[in-house]
Amino acid sequence: PSSGRQCFHAAVVGSSVASKSLKVTALDLADQCANVGDVAGTEASVLSILNDRTGWQPGERRYNTTMLCNTILKSCANSGDTARASTWHARMCQMHVRLNPKTFGKLIEAAAKSCSMDSARGWLELMLEKFDATEVAIGAVIDACARSGEPAEAVYWLETMISKRVKPSLISYSSVVHSWARAGEPKKASS
Repeated sequence: PSSGRQCFHAAVVGSSVASKSLKVTALDLADQCANVGDVAGTEASVLSILNDRTGWQPGERRYNTTMLCNTILKSCANSGDTARASTWHARMCQMHVRLNPKTFGKLIEAAAKSCSMDSARGWLELMLEKFDATEVAIGAVIDACARSGEPAEAVYWLETMISKRVKPSLISYSSVVHSWARAGEPKKASS
């Protein structure tokens, strides 16, 4: 994608709308950048929202800092940028931003996309210390196992999902099958 900062700068400079409308535009732009994995663009948009304290009226909805930071993590996940996702997790902790299961889901997805099995597993284990298991989070670890050629580990996490009473999706089952096939052991996929 094009440079997010250039894209964001053009949106802000070209806009003559009031501050409230500009915030909606920056939020929309942050989400668009996150969807395509443009981390720099997402960061610029989110930071502009967090840094702009003008134009707010009493009683007006303020943007949720957790949601904004999770949007940055979403862009990291979509680009597979594990290092940047880890940096934002540390920033969220420093700023005392409330973490939630979606926060960890995006951290796990970033690690899975970059085939960083140890990171994906570590984020999931940290999540499970604080929150209930989710299909999305464990499913992302199963996907990381499949991408990393670790079918036994994929089976372990599928069994963990079931033991935690989380219903596996068809995608989770398919990832386990794919991991065995990728390892050259398609017969184990059927057991």
